[in-house]
Amino acid sequence: MMIKRQRQLLVDFVQSAKGFEHIGKLKLILIAAGVKPATYVALKINKENLGELTHFRTHLKKSGLLFAESTPKSYEVIKKIKDGVVEWELGGTWYGFDIFQNKRSQDLFKEYQQTVRQNHEKADEMGGKAYGYPDCCIKQYVKEHNLRFLKKNYTYYKYYFSIRERERSFPFLTHTPCSKACKSCKQWNKHHQVLLKKIAPKFLKEYTKKRKIKTECIVDNESDVYENKLQETKSLWPKKDGYEFSFITRKAIEGQHYLIAYLTKKKFERGAVVDSILTLQYRFADVKISKAKKSLPFLEHRRYLPLLKK
Repeated sequence: MMIKRQRQLLVDFVQSAKGFEHIGKLKLILIAAGVKPATYVALKINKENLGELTHFRTHLKKSGLLFAESTPKSYEVIKKIKDGVVEWELGGTWYGFDIFQNKRSQDLFKEYQQTVRQNHEKADEMGGKAYGYPDCCIKQYVKEHNLRFLKKNYTYYKYYFSIRERERSFPFLTHTPCSKACKSCKQWNKHHQVLLKKIAPKFLKEYTKKRKIKTECIVDNESDVYENKLQETKSLWPKKDGYEFSFITRKAIEGQHYLIAYLTKKKFERGAVVDSILTLQYRFADVKISKAKKSLPFLEHRRYLPLLKK
């Protein structure tokens, strides 16, 4: 498949850019190739890639894609971990971009934004169509955002395991598939992989590379779904048959501390330390625990934000 020169230049820029995560790069390559009608990505800017914001805007304009840019917001990174203190600092600024193939896809997205305020379920359907997701996946997404449906059809472990398995079954898609057997997802996943091989081989090699890393991880907070999303006090599943914890790599890997979701049947205390083998591939990280070690006496997150001087 050949794409227009300006679109290919956008793809080439994305492959080399430092400010996009893997999922963002995948979305941008797909919309540049005309596969996706619309998408959303975040671009992080820090002292190492100051020029990427201007270059990205220029490539979008020259490629003929329409876009809306958010106001800049700061993001934080873990500076260091010492004893039980996780110290955070400002990492830079990020910009959100809603990107569209044409005015029709942009107008459909605007209708979705207006509907969110009136009918959330209908808005979810419109949002799925605006982003070009299969109808079966949109229907499943809407169902799984209904708390009654979740409580009736899932246990805690079954819910998180289902999402994990579906997403890992189709690593070249940018949404959560409705099932591992979805025919549309199988077709699009294969199509996207072939497309990447033709127009973004550098990214494909980087994205599919499997790496194994031995490291200590610290057990942090537990994920959950709450009956009241605002209060977050009562779990939808009071009796747990599993746990999804957030693990923090104790030492920096490739210059950063990773936060990794770990699904297990075993209960861990917050602050527990485990020797782990991480398998990194695509945009996923899988954890295999080799040994549990002595827990930290406490675990605390501290944020040191600079004061603005007049």
